[in-house]
Amino acid sequence: MLGEQIGHALAIEARWDVNLRIPMDPATAAAVARDLSAYPDHPLKGQQQKVRDAADKGIDTHRYLAAADGRWRIAKHDPSPDGASWQSGGRVGDDAWIWYDTEVTVVDAARPPLGRDYADMRYEYLTDMLDFMTGGLAQLPPRARSWQIVEATGARWKAEAIVGDTAVTFTAVGGWDDSVGKGLVHSVSSTDGTRSEYSDWKVHDGFWTAGKVVHKTETGHQWTLVLREIATPTPDRVAALARTPTIGKHDVLVADVSPETIVDLRGDVPAAARLEPGGVIQFRAAESPREASRRHFRWAGWAIGGSLVALLGAGWWWRVRGSRGA
Repeated sequence: MLGEQIGHALAIEARWDVNLRIPMDPATAAAVARDLSAYPDHPLKGQQQKVRDAADKGIDTHRYLAAADGRWRIAKHDPSPDGASWQSGGRVGDDAWIWYDTEVTVVDAARPPLGRDYADMRYEYLTDMLDFMTGGLAQLPPRARSWQIVEATGARWKAEAIVGDTAVTFTAVGGWDDSVGKGLVHSVSSTDGTRSEYSDWKVHDGFWTAGKVVHKTETGHQWTLVLREIATPTPDRVAALARTPTIGKHDVLVADVSPETIVDLRGDVPAAARLEPGGVIQFRAAESPREASRRHFRWAGWAIGGSLVALLGAGWWWRVRGSRGA
């Protein structure tokens, strides 16, 4: 399957943008409309405009993936009016790591501590790439779909797939581009109310891909993905990108960034090292305060900013995300 080939038989390096629009339910709309000037400590204070913007303009994220020979590197950057959030992760050999701000945490990819399966974080990035490359026809297990052509007229075709115990039916509509001799997907809709649209199909550096993908749900949530770059990297480049970061050494992907703390959870006794004015010091640590405070936001945090997750709750994200491939 194509999803399993990416990063193994198929080397890839790509950058793309994601815009997520989150509609407000009546209760949220009423909350953000309240005048809180008399309540300086109210938890919604300072967050109301963010919620409005999420509904009106959406939340922007820049994503990056490089993968080859079983090694991979992912990164995301969330620009925002009150600063930018940058996170990254990777795997090389038996090591998987996550990087927040100036701190890197490393685990054994085959035996990660509970709640720290960093290797799984790449799957959302792979899902995005499959959207660009296959128009939603290919999905990662266990969401793989078996398609059957139900209609073909001239250059237009229609296919269906039935998925899951609840028998959700997906319908794909597509066509054929004679100029390149390749098929393309226009849309994929489902009986549970989701719809995805694929446009701007062209050859990008040897890859036949959609340049724009829009996912919509019946609840009004919308993801817009725009492909910026895609190419075939050399194995050496991916090896350098995926290498476990080192204290004080600049990163290959972001040249002016280097970690100041490394938390190593690979052994029986967790260890850590931190860059101090006098040099690097070693200390024991189960997990750092920064990692502990962010761990429960990890999955939702890769999709949208942690502060907004805290405000709106992560429950809707799991429900909506699941509907994309259930």
